[in-house]
Formats: sequence, C-alpha cells, structure tokens
Amino acid sequence: MNKHIPELRDFSTLRQKGPELCDQPWPMLLDAPPVFWAMQDRCWIVHRHAEVTSVLTDRSFLVADLSSIVQDLCTRSGKPTPTLTGLLSAFLPFINPPQHEDARRFLRAVLPQGCLADHAAVLNRLSEDLLADVAKDRTFDAALRYADVLPSLFIAHVLGLPGPLVVDFVRETAEIGRTFDRGCSPRYYARMETLIIDQRLPFLSIVSERRKKPDDSAISRMILLADASYPLSDVDIANHVMFLIMAASENTAALIGNTIAAVVEAGLVDALVDAEPPILRAAVEETLRYAPPVRQMWRIAQTDLTLGGARISRGERLLLLTDAASRDPAVYPDPDRFDPWRSNRRGFGFGLGRHYCLGAELALLEAETALRVILQRLPRRVSDLPFEWHDRQTLRRALHLPLILSPQKGLAP
Repeated sequence: MNKHIPELRDFSTLRQKGPELCDQPWPMLLDAPPVFWAMQDRCWIVHRHAEVTSVLTDRSFLVADLSSIVQDLCTRSGKPTPTLTGLLSAFLPFINPPQHEDARRFLRAVLPQGCLADHAAVLNRLSEDLLADVAKDRTFDAALRYADVLPSLFIAHVLGLPGPLVVDFVRETAEIGRTFDRGCSPRYYARMETLIIDQRLPFLSIVSERRKKPDDSAISRMILLADASYPLSDVDIANHVMFLIMAASENTAALIGNTIAAVVEAGLVDALVDAEPPILRAAVEETLRYAPPVRQMWRIAQTDLTLGGARISRGERLLLLTDAASRDPAVYPDPDRFDPWRSNRRGFGFGLGRHYCLGAELALLEAETALRVILQRLPRRVSDLPFEWHDRQTLRRALHLPLILSPQKGLAP
C-alpha cells in the first residue's frame, strides 16, 4: 500500500504531555501534512480544520462500532462481556445507520422538550444550592463538588430520577470513560462488565415500577413508545437511560470544568463577572473550540478517496484530532489564546453532521448557568494550588479545580 505521506511510527505515544489546559494540544503537528499515516497505530491522522470538517460532514464515513470491537476482543480472550457491550450498543456516537437513526429518533421523542426558561430556572437553583454552604476563603474544588455534580442532578431532574441515585451512579461508573480510549485490556473490560451488572440493577427496577405505574417521566414515555413502535426490552430501556445519564453527565461536566478553568487561567474573572449573558455563552462556545471535552473521533472510510493529499482506501481508519483542528491557525487567528470576544468560535465540540450532539443546547445552557453562578463567588485571588486533569486520550476533563470563593453577592463578608 503506497501512502506517499510521511509516517509517524507511533502516534498514540505523542498525546498531550502536560496537564495544562492552555497547552497547544498537538504541537508536533504544526508543520505536519494535513493527513498522514501513523504506522504503529495503522490509521490516518487528520488534524486540520478543512479536512476534519470534510470527514465529519460526509455521510459515507462510518463510526467505529465500539460495542462490536469490545465484544470481538473479549470473546477472543475467553471473557465475554454481554452486559457491557449491550450498554455500549446504546451509545449514539458509536452506532451506524440504520440503527443510529432509529435510536436518535427514539431518544428525541421521549426526552422532555420543555421551555429553556424552565430549564434555566432549575439549573440556576441547582447551581446556587451547590455553592450555598461554601465557607468564605476556603478552598473549594470546583470540579469535584460543582462541575461533576451539576449535570448529574440536572439529568436526574430531566429523567424524573432521584438525584442521589444518579450522582452515585455517575461517580461509581466514572472509570468506564476509559472504554472510549484505545488500548484497554480484556481484564479492564471484564471489570467493567461486573460494574455495569451491579449498577444497572436499580434502573431495571425503576423501569419495572414505571411499567406497572406509569407517570409523566421520560422513562414512562420510553416504555410506551417502545411498546408501540420499537422492539425494546426493559434491559434495552435501562441501557438507554444509562447512556443518557453518562453522556449528559460526563461530557457536560467536562465542558463546565474546562470553561471555569479557561476563564481563570486567562485572567478573565473580573471581565466576565458583570458581563451580559451573550458573552457568557460566548465563553462556553470558545471553550468548545479552545478546550473541547471530546479531543478526538474515529471514522472508517467506505470508499476509496483522496483527502488532504493522501490516498485513502476503503476500510481504512481515520483518527480525527478535533482539538487540534480547533486550533488551526488558518481558521482561527492567535488560536492558542482563549478569547470569548473572537468572531469565529465554531469548533467541533458537539460534532458535525449526523452525529451532532442531541443535547447540545441543554449542555450550553448548563455550562453558561454554571459559569454565571460561580463567577459571582470568585475573587481576584482564585487559588495558589494547581489544577489537575484526567489522563485520557479521548476526553479532556478536570480532576481537581481548587478555587477560593468569596461570599455570595449581597451577603456580608
């Protein structure tokens, strides 16, 4: 196979080395061809804005079927994981047509549409409650106690589930996020199988209860719609509920934490404290460009094609470095600067094309609300302690964001 493109032997070892949010995500790519072959990883690396956009909007490319990949690996190792792969089969970003369209229509139909103003009021209350008891001038972990918790409480409200149940579930299943990275072992997947079997039990129980006593919750709507139009079992419905919780919690938590960190590290706390809502939304959108939660995506070519000067064959895999493409200097002037006032902030944070995030608007609202509420409590001196980050290939997410909070506005110091 003649690639005619310079090779990089083992690209997977060259992930971002420093934990700092403001680092250029892939500095070694600045002078690289827009598309090149990584021999050790046996995939094409795509990292420029134009080529990434072209792939994401081309409906002929398929996504990596994570459920089948894990199932094949674990079956060959003699440790099948049917519960884990059943859950992964409900994850929209890893499903191809026609199943993808069916699953997307199903979830869109059962999720409460609701007025954004109503959602905003709930989010504002939840955000303020999380900060209500924080003592003056005490270090507060805005990742662990705020960004990580708010989306779980909100999706619990949206789905009509108990908040503590969802918060505990998200914390207990946090490690499953590594499933989206390459190189996980059969032993890891076996451990996740045991974890998911245990964690799915309360959701199966809730589905059973709602089947006997329907209410106006999203889960009851799932049951009614499944019985009427979709061949879904109670296990399938529980998997869809767990997917919604995981997707809404982890990615949105990452967006909230990344936005807070970006604002603090850029020294923009004072500039944004009394800002109008549009600039707060712009700060979140700029985070999706500058420090997107999802750092990379996989696609599989279904036809022979030429992309960025590279001749790609049918069946070959492409690793799209969406965070690098969001720092493309050909599209974004001064790309390594966090600037909510820049005119072009559109990145790839919610994907493009058929896999554009179903909950994008709610995630933006959550992050904007979370930023506005915590800005009212941030003094000039935010903390001397360093921020810490999860070591993930796919997801950029804060592990700890130590901040110093002041009293709420209107309260005596």
